[in-house]
Amino acid sequence: MSGKKLKVLEGHDVNVFALAFSPDGKILASAGGATAGGRNTVRLWSVENGKELNTLEGHKSQVQVLRFSPDGKVLASGSMDQTVRFWDIATNKKVKTLQGFGMNLSALAYSPDGKILASGTGSSDVILWSLASGEKLKTLKGAAYPSTALAYSPDGKILASGSMDKTLHLWNTESGKKIKVLEGHDGRVSTLAFSPDGKVLASGSSESIRLWDVVTGDEMKMLKVDNFYISLAYSPDGKVLAFSGGSHSVHLWDIENDQKLKILEGHKGSVSTLAYSPDGKVLASGSSESIRLWDAISGEKLKTLEGYNASNGLAYSPDGKVLAFAGGVNVRFLDVFDDRELKFLGGHLTGIAALAYSPNGSMLASVSEGFNKIRIWELNSAVHRLLYEFSPDEVEAALNFLWEIKLDGLEIIKAETLRPALFPHLGRHITWTDETRKFRPLLEMPRLNETKLDQLVRWLEGRKAYRKTPAGLPAH
Repeated sequence: MSGKKLKVLEGHDVNVFALAFSPDGKILASAGGATAGGRNTVRLWSVENGKELNTLEGHKSQVQVLRFSPDGKVLASGSMDQTVRFWDIATNKKVKTLQGFGMNLSALAYSPDGKILASGTGSSDVILWSLASGEKLKTLKGAAYPSTALAYSPDGKILASGSMDKTLHLWNTESGKKIKVLEGHDGRVSTLAFSPDGKVLASGSSESIRLWDVVTGDEMKMLKVDNFYISLAYSPDGKVLAFSGGSHSVHLWDIENDQKLKILEGHKGSVSTLAYSPDGKVLASGSSESIRLWDAISGEKLKTLEGYNASNGLAYSPDGKVLAFAGGVNVRFLDVFDDRELKFLGGHLTGIAALAYSPNGSMLASVSEGFNKIRIWELNSAVHRLLYEFSPDEVEAALNFLWEIKLDGLEIIKAETLRPALFPHLGRHITWTDETRKFRPLLEMPRLNETKLDQLVRWLEGRKAYRKTPAGLPAH
């Protein structure tokens, strides 16, 4: 990391109080106080060329916090005017305003599914908001000082909040109750991140990165740093943590002995993806301009693959022979031994956010940004084919509906009725709304020689939430 100034973005004529990068790293949002004309603006900038893309106006007081939605389509801005405004990045128009925060906003976090917004205020309360209705769902009380950072666990069941008093709080998002208070930082907690399995919470302040056991609340490790890194990869044996983010270098941390092992330098762009080979001997790092392979023990650079954009995902095949990567809407494959590009898979309409091989390497899952589409591909030496794709939110909602009403032993409701469906022995009923009415066909009797699962798949296909290709769709 050279420390060299890359660009100067000019446009604000007062202090800048908040910054946020879009998930794909292409847009930087900035917010300042009132201009000479009394306007409190949010500005959008192109990271690539430094040009101002647009100015968002509407807040009546200083904007203090900015957060992009997980899919990067919406920007939330929190202000001292006690509102959060949501902006459509494509149209630059305000799509929603939440009011009633009572005191100044200090932190924001989206739930993993993008349906709930958590906000921290100057009153020390953390509030959970429904983004569909704009209603306040819960108020989390019990912290002594205002929140300075918020983060959801991968399953959305736990919310972590960092505070000005150098502590962290863990909250049960369903009950709203405080689970634990974590203490140890010497400075206010400014950043939070959960491990992919949700078992470890990383917290960053100006003096350290600390790893916490989410179940016990115990501090596991501490690393003195002067920055915070966001791209993480554990070695297969769990002994080394590779991390990077925002810089052109990769750092290796010996977790067991609390020592920095190596700094791997050479990328010309920010390193945003990391992946260890299955045997742990090679570490792959990806940026928008190249993929680099490193000896995971010595830190020696083994290979540089120029011209490949791997900013969105990296994954080794289980046998370690093929590296799958994504930097846009396509998945591409490289033979790691002779550097040959093997194939590419297309079809996603939005950028790819994650890649994962099946344990035996016969299939690959690719997830689009916003997690609105998952594609499952069959992989073999002759041809790669799309097996099926589905919308996880639709599948989850249907399964939750069927699980809640427990169909076994109940009379099937006739399709033509729209009266409430009563389930006396459960002490509940279904009220048919625009949201629940779509599930009504699932209460019909399955067709002849059709199982309930067959019926569910047929319903999902009708909603274009599931698609299976009988012969498989060949890759390009």
